[in-house]
Amino acid sequence: MEDLARFLLGGSVIGLLLLANAFFVAAEFALVAVRRTRVEHLAQEGVWLAGLLRRALDQLDLYIAACQLGITMASLGLGWAGEPFLARLLDPLFLALLGHRLEGTALHALSFTLAFAFITLLHVILGELAPKGLALQMAERVAFWVILPLHAFLLLFRPLIAVMNGLGNLVLRFFRLEPASTHTLVGSPEELKLLVEASSRQGVLDREEGELIQHILELEETPVREIMTPRVDMVAIEAEATLEDFLHLFREHRYSRVPVYKESVDHIVGVAYAQDLLDYACDGLGARTVASIAHPAYFVPENMDAWTLLKELQRRKVHMAIVVDEFGGTAGLVTLEDVMEEIVGEIYDETDEPEDQPVKRLPDGSFSIQAQTPVDEVSEALGVELPEGEYDTLSGFLYELFGRIPGVGESVEWQGFRFLVESADQRRIERVRVERLVGHGEGQG
Repeated sequence: MEDLARFLLGGSVIGLLLLANAFFVAAEFALVAVRRTRVEHLAQEGVWLAGLLRRALDQLDLYIAACQLGITMASLGLGWAGEPFLARLLDPLFLALLGHRLEGTALHALSFTLAFAFITLLHVILGELAPKGLALQMAERVAFWVILPLHAFLLLFRPLIAVMNGLGNLVLRFFRLEPASTHTLVGSPEELKLLVEASSRQGVLDREEGELIQHILELEETPVREIMTPRVDMVAIEAEATLEDFLHLFREHRYSRVPVYKESVDHIVGVAYAQDLLDYACDGLGARTVASIAHPAYFVPENMDAWTLLKELQRRKVHMAIVVDEFGGTAGLVTLEDVMEEIVGEIYDETDEPEDQPVKRLPDGSFSIQAQTPVDEVSEALGVELPEGEYDTLSGFLYELFGRIPGVGESVEWQGFRFLVESADQRRIERVRVERLVGHGEGQG
């Protein structure tokens, strides 16, 4: 009866120490893996444990030190109590099997070795690997399970943990590293893109939602010159033109905002709004000039990124900016719609004609593409990556392939595609037909 009680007591001690080790391992990995943004959201909703967990994440080095102390105490206890207990259980077994062949010291050494191996196996599997895998797969749930008892353990051993943590931080500072509590994990845009892609693949985000977030993240990497209407395509009006001239221009192009210039497009003096014509329509447009109703123009450099432009347009409450080059000349214009199209795709209104679409897929599978379409949009449509170079648009890419300005009907082949010039003038290409050559698979190139 006494032997049974001793066996049950020893087994219970080993089980409790394994459970304690598993608890602290799971707590450590859960605190590191749990999403801080999710915890912040739950704390703002009034979840009490989330508030405690948020405080733990703010003092992460202290709570990790508590986990390490708990793991160390459980491991030492397991070695101190578990190995002798199992060795005493194995001694009679080996004595009965091998007693006539081995001396007592050798039998005890064999028992102790096997007990050590068995305890180590239990410690690694049940005390380390299993709780670690559970915490990594269910970080949020495990974090909420462990935070309250872990907090109590921290309060109980706080002086010792504080000393240990302080000494650990001194070692980190010696190597010019920040303690965990002062180091905030912030994802770079590239990491955020990978996270969005993974979320889309796993179904957490719809494909459209994933693409929308990706496009927003790419705004900071997109210079204005890639989305602007180039100077040669700008529709502008001379400052001394009459409002009647402006009305005729509006009827022809249907643009609600038109740059106003003096002498040349390099000297923009304002922007005329078509809606202002309504103020004079009833009384007659008369001889009033466009300059008299022009609003101040907003100028931006061509290397400004699209995200900064969006914020500036919002702050200034304007919808158009004039893009200037490094010499101060007019490079083009960019509108709020241009920026929004980088996020949600092309936006068409009732006045847009089908031939005005930058990328148009034809019934035979080929594409009709405006030559001024950005290279990345062409790559996305064709399913291939056009090479980088000293150009931003399809026309620039083709100029490099041809080595000159091609004429209508001329074509060039590249990586299984034929690029045929559909329309052009003496100065530039206007529209290109792109078709895949027979015998070349999807995505080649």
